[in-house]
Amino acid sequence: MTAAAVGPQVFEVDDWYASMWDQGKKLAPEFSSPEEAQSIGELIVRHNNSITALLEEEPEEYLPLFDRVGYESDEVRKLAVEEWAMGFIIGMELAYDAWRPLFDDEEAAVLSMSIFMLSKVSDDFDHLTDKEIAELTESVAESVICIHSFWHGDGDLYEDEE
Repeated sequence: MTAAAVGPQVFEVDDWYASMWDQGKKLAPEFSSPEEAQSIGELIVRHNNSITALLEEEPEEYLPLFDRVGYESDEVRKLAVEEWAMGFIIGMELAYDAWRPLFDDEEAAVLSMSIFMLSKVSDDFDHLTDKEIAELTESVAESVICIHSFWHGDGDLYEDEE
């Protein structure tokens, strides 16, 4: 959802909503009633809109969802971080060609490195120390803010440097 909010392409709700449940968009969640389905759908859309608004109006206040809740253990938090990062990557894949300019720009491509590493899509994760994982996790919010700036801002990826 965050990738759809910060990325280069505006999606219709149905495009990203279906992929939240199943990347192939073949499976759909089961709800106890149409009212429950509508209520949950509205909450998800509201959450997406809040991410977009926050990044437009107060980007320095952005925190990924995994940083806004408590966890019963470090392992559960690590799993939440991994799942959030994988969700971000899936969101990028919804419009892979549209994201290509970010990957083709050497300076900008680095912004997504922490997200790719934390999603464990490469074997590199297995070689990271706990300290390196913590540092990557801490860098996610700033990466998302800078990715948003790359697509929707003035092109200045690192506003604090000057």
